[in-house]
Amino acid sequence: MLFVKILLLLLALLILAGLIAAGVIFLGVYPFNLRPDLSKIKPLDNKVVLLSSDMTNGVFNIAKKNPDGSFSDDFKILGFTDLHFDGLNERIQDTYKWMCYNIEKEKPDMVVILGDTALCYGNRTRTKEVAEIMKAYGVYWSIVLGNHEGESRLELSRKNTMALYASYENCLVAVSVKGVHGFGNTVVNIMSSEKEIAQSLYFMDSGGENNIKHIQPSQVEWYERTLKATLAKDPDTKSMIFMHIPIYKYKEACEKVNNGELRFIWGEQHESVCSGKSDEEDSFIFQKALELGSTKLFSSGHDHLNDFGLDYQGIRLMYNQPSGYSCYDRYSTTLKRDPTVTEEIRIQGCTVYTIHNDKTVSVESKMNRNAAVNTVQ
Repeated sequence: MLFVKILLLLLALLILAGLIAAGVIFLGVYPFNLRPDLSKIKPLDNKVVLLSSDMTNGVFNIAKKNPDGSFSDDFKILGFTDLHFDGLNERIQDTYKWMCYNIEKEKPDMVVILGDTALCYGNRTRTKEVAEIMKAYGVYWSIVLGNHEGESRLELSRKNTMALYASYENCLVAVSVKGVHGFGNTVVNIMSSEKEIAQSLYFMDSGGENNIKHIQPSQVEWYERTLKATLAKDPDTKSMIFMHIPIYKYKEACEKVNNGELRFIWGEQHESVCSGKSDEEDSFIFQKALELGSTKLFSSGHDHLNDFGLDYQGIRLMYNQPSGYSCYDRYSTTLKRDPTVTEEIRIQGCTVYTIHNDKTVSVESKMNRNAAVNTVQ
């Protein structure tokens, strides 16, 4: 009888150990690291220089310069979102390879990442690996937090995540601005001359902690204050806003598309817009942008299956092309050539924003469809 009890106890312990191991694998408590081979990354031939910074207000001034010191014309920004380097999932390697492939192919002057990046319990190493990759390319970059960063006590907090990124010289982020909600609220001015700004880039923390997932009044006040200071010096300055979670106006505009009142300029909607329920929840950031007249583009991530752009009340609302392979990442569609066949479509890729000296912006969303992931080096 005693032998049987001992045997049952051992069996129970084995089952418990198996459940714990399964939980570790499933939840990503002990995640695979990316383990990037940084020795294989060749720095980009980057001509961008940091001219000045104002950390009190979270403002950086940068410029692309020619060898003779003159200002270059076009400035290329490469955007990723929802990379989801998370958990024990071999698919993060696909995301990593494609990210490197697109950086090396596009050779951007700057990289932006729109949130939900290094997500797993105990993710300090993962977060650092992302920063080390960007350091190896030698390109300036900026990043916003998504709704998933810091959602567990076993992860880096949102503040510490941004502080780690900010510790890298080529990462243009302000950890925090006094009196402004969130972390990483940052302005990057792309200078076209010593005094003129080709484009002012606003990066905003759209929230995630304590269920606060919208733009807060203090952020709108900061946006207005800093933008008015810029417009006082250069009244023709144009600007764009990057954030993770789309604002309510995306949902409102999509309803008008469905009613036939608007149309998408590019792309398609494959899931509901996951935004707040009203302009008030976004602290009327869109209305403030209309009032100031400078901001002509909002770009976001968060909704992995939406990749469209549309113009609404004179402002372009768009999604950066989603980039990750370890989260929900595909939609089903009926083929036009054969309605009886359903095909699963992936839409991962990147978005290229080209800023011109005449203060216009060209946008091109690019999918990773044209080559198999396993061919990416």
